[in-house]
This record gives sequence, structure tokens and C-alpha cells, in this order.
Amino acid sequence: MMSCKRAIKANHHLTTAEAQALLAKLPTCENPFNCPHGRPVTVHLTPTDLEKLFKRIQDQHQAYADDFDTHDEE
Repeated sequence: MMSCKRAIKANHHLTTAEAQALLAKLPTCENPFNCPHGRPVTVHLTPTDLEKLFKRIQDQHQAYADDFDTHDEE
């Protein structure tokens, strides 16, 4: 209950210094990976994950479809 009362809520904006201070303290927490409700505190995104998010990698089905000409030539 104490952790919920002191938690940073949605739409509460931190300064850069406040965010850096929190990140510096994170490794000292009993469980730095999850909030008290079990939600992840950090996530790991691979370069491939980022490329997919920014549509730099096409879906395999679409990539193969682009290899074929769907218009009839006369």
C-alpha cells in the first residue's frame, strides 16, 4: 500500500534529474524488475523489435507478394 501511495502516477511528468535519480536507485530495490503489482519496470527491445515497430522490416508474406507481378501484361 505504501508503494502505491508514493508511486509516480500517469501524467506525472519528471524532470531529467528526477528520472536519472530514479534510474540510479533502481538496482538497490528488492525487486528492480517488477512493480508491486507485477508489471514490468523495464523491457528489452532487440534491434529487430525496433525495426518492426518502425516498419523497417516487412511481414514475410508481403515481401514475397511484392516479388510477383499481379498485373496482366498484354
